[in-house]
Amino acid sequence: MRLFVSIPVNITEVRTLLKSIQNKVNGYPQEYMKLHITLAFIPNISNEPMSTLIKMLGNYINPRPPVLISADSTIELWGNDLVLPVTPCEHLLNLRTDICNLLSALNIDWDDSNPYVPHITLVKKQEGPVSVETEPFTFNSRKISVVKSTLTLDGSVYEVLADFNFTNEVLSPTQGYSRS
Repeated sequence: MRLFVSIPVNITEVRTLLKSIQNKVNGYPQEYMKLHITLAFIPNISNEPMSTLIKMLGNYINPRPPVLISADSTIELWGNDLVLPVTPCEHLLNLRTDICNLLSALNIDWDDSNPYVPHITLVKKQEGPVSVETEPFTFNSRKISVVKSTLTLDGSVYEVLADFNFTNEVLSPTQGYSRS
């Protein structure tokens, strides 16, 4: 089965952005509940290592303050997808590194074939570029999710297998945290 570990992005700013571009695109806008930032993609995993991963991931995530996510106003066409790149801040990159280290320690193969560029996919199968102006935004991530992705003729079907909340500490744009 296919899995990914991600930060869900169900926030007003991105929902508003998606609504604003729906009439300007020639593709398939993502459903709100499918909006996320992938931290690690696991193209093929069986039940036993998946269960171990889910058990271990909670210890890796909590306690940890939320990760401050920010994006500027640039929407880009990557292949056939319209994406909103996310600022690759140290906190986000450290979280991804920790998750990938856990996957490696558990001998779980994950896809690292491309350089990591955090982003939110807004539209799939876009035909040609789109000119859209957006406002920059910042939000605190509240959790990460382990999501099963099943390919169908109608596109990917997602099933959340586990959610892991961060601590309740809120970061401001000028505040960071240090890893222990």
